[in-house]
Amino acid sequence: MYSPISHDLNNISNNDHFDLPDASSINIINNNVLDESITIVTDNGDNYESFVNNKAVELLSKWYNESGLPRNKVQSIMNDITTFLNDIVPPLKTEVESNFAGDSIIRLNVKFNILCDPFKNLNTEHKRFIAFHSLGTLIKPLGSIVGYRPNDSLQRGDVIIKSIPVKIYSVQLEKLFRQFFEVPNVYNTFLKYSETIIEANDNLIHNFIQSQMWRDKILLSDKILIPFFLYFDDFETNNPLGSHAGIQKLGAIYVSLPGCPPEFASKLENIFMVLLFNTTDKKLVGNRELFKHIILEINDLESRGIQICVDNQNIQIYLSLALILGDNLGLHSILGFSESFNANYPCRFCKCSKAECNSLTLQDTSKLRTVENYSIDVNIKNLSTTGVVESCIWNDVTSFHVVHNYSVDLMHDLLEGVCNYDLTGILRLFIIDFKYFSLETLNQRIQYFGYGPTDIRNRPQAISENNLKNNKPLMLKTTASEMWCLTRYLGLLIGDMVPRNSEIWQLYIVLNKILDIATSHSVGPECPFILKNLIDEHHQLYTKLFKTNLKPKHHHLLHYPSIMERVGPLINIWSMRFEAKHKESKVAAQAITSRKNICYTLFLKNQLKVAHRVANSINFNLSALFKIDNE
Repeated sequence: MYSPISHDLNNISNNDHFDLPDASSINIINNNVLDESITIVTDNGDNYESFVNNKAVELLSKWYNESGLPRNKVQSIMNDITTFLNDIVPPLKTEVESNFAGDSIIRLNVKFNILCDPFKNLNTEHKRFIAFHSLGTLIKPLGSIVGYRPNDSLQRGDVIIKSIPVKIYSVQLEKLFRQFFEVPNVYNTFLKYSETIIEANDNLIHNFIQSQMWRDKILLSDKILIPFFLYFDDFETNNPLGSHAGIQKLGAIYVSLPGCPPEFASKLENIFMVLLFNTTDKKLVGNRELFKHIILEINDLESRGIQICVDNQNIQIYLSLALILGDNLGLHSILGFSESFNANYPCRFCKCSKAECNSLTLQDTSKLRTVENYSIDVNIKNLSTTGVVESCIWNDVTSFHVVHNYSVDLMHDLLEGVCNYDLTGILRLFIIDFKYFSLETLNQRIQYFGYGPTDIRNRPQAISENNLKNNKPLMLKTTASEMWCLTRYLGLLIGDMVPRNSEIWQLYIVLNKILDIATSHSVGPECPFILKNLIDEHHQLYTKLFKTNLKPKHHHLLHYPSIMERVGPLINIWSMRFEAKHKESKVAAQAITSRKNICYTLFLKNQLKVAHRVANSINFNLSALFKIDNE
């Protein structure tokens, strides 16, 4: 298997866009560091010093890949190992010297000297990063100044207010995509999967590249065009319940490739961080300053493309922004819509008023946002009458317009929204009003039900009596995965205790059908129509049974059928895996105590994880995925 680390590190040279001195100036893997001018050869013909240093780089890369291991601990572990070897190797060397003589002992002594200090040429982080970069595995994040903000500092006992630069950190999309597609087996796997799934005649849509939206785009192009998604969201690096919550809240943009084969699509290493900034800085400088550079890169990728080398052949590929994903608040904040869902016009897809959203059970196609009416709303510059805060900066992307960004998030809309609203109301009626069963009975069945080896990990928590009796619309304290599990299995948990002709039970059955279609990995041409009717029935039952208005997340469901028609399975564009990607940075943030330049610290950690992944070529390798022994 190909591995960049397996190449002779004697060939390391300086690379552009990396503000470090030439590698040769610090003697990374230089044979001249040996006192003896003897070439030591291992059984496979490699220079022994290079062999040891290659293994040292592999080991260091593995340590840097651990999210919970701070970078300064890597130095400590490396020093401890060096001390350990210096303690145990000399006695062994002395023992060998007493039993050997001649040229053999000279060669062995050289090996012992190398083993005593295997990290000699990698003994500082500066040297290690040069090694990683020169091997082509590390793309270091670059900082950009996008504005200035006031900051206080203490000088001679006085508080001084001065202006400091606002910096964001990013990696170049061109470098990121080239590095990814040039790893052996990646591009060919992408190409083969795309050809197979596009030529499929099963009348089902499995992937975005089969969708009508993408087919319309590639009809206008004769180039090798690959779609990619951007995802935006904020995450908290400090304790969300602590006194410093919100101070170091960061905004991240990730990129993913929807054409990825399904067996690799959910793997976190196939989601790449491309931009990181402090959320408070976003409010200060605005969307245009934050995103203008990445928009220029996106346009360049689609117009000029990038050249990659695969199997010794140069291939020109082009990449196009297909959708911008995120939760509702995140999308509204970067797309220029109202961030309050209690606004007069709270929807990014249509121009329905708040009052209409409270009762509408079917999508009103006459009120959908179009390029024309969006342009009029932008020129009006009145949030209360349009729901538009500002002109969307992402419209500067050549082939993108915000009204065609058919992106919804069933994780927040359905699992953490509608499902919770419904099950909260259903269980309160069944337990408190109709007394079909007790809370204790429900909790016992939740605890002891046979979920199977996969779903047992998402078994919902017991429901507390206080949550059951309060009047809040969301009483179930569950994660999205736990809510998915509870909604699917609730019929088996309590179905035998509920009358079959219950209208409330009918609401649950309809909800379960909606969830099945929305989370399906393949959709047929009839699915949007069925989903539309189910949502209509569900919303009518909900308002009738619970005597309440529909919530904003109920309204978002009205647009699901038409979006499914355009982009295919909705589960391919949800936030679940991107939320999991946040965890890597959260774990890294919890492992360190410093918050100085936290954006750079976390982004660099992310890039070191990518470097380890590239160095070990764990890309689209089924044997690595399923732990298959090839012997």
